[in-house]
Amino acid sequence: RRDPAQRAAFQRANPCPATLSRRGPCPGYQVDHIVALCAGGADAPANMQWLSIARHRLKTTNDIRACRRR
Repeated sequence: RRDPAQRAAFQRANPCPATLSRRGPCPGYQVDHIVALCAGGADAPANMQWLSIARHRLKTTNDIRACRRR
């Protein structure tokens, strides 16, 4: 499960790399869970990072594959 409050806390602490804004959209970037939720990662700001859309898409594909093997 994802908690929107956790994502908002992450963004307040880690401004968007593209706009340096601490809220609202972040063009070209998405919030990623460093350790995927399906792999037991926490839905917490400490487990989040900004990734470009292309890198996030690739990482998500790899995360899904790894979780299916578990």
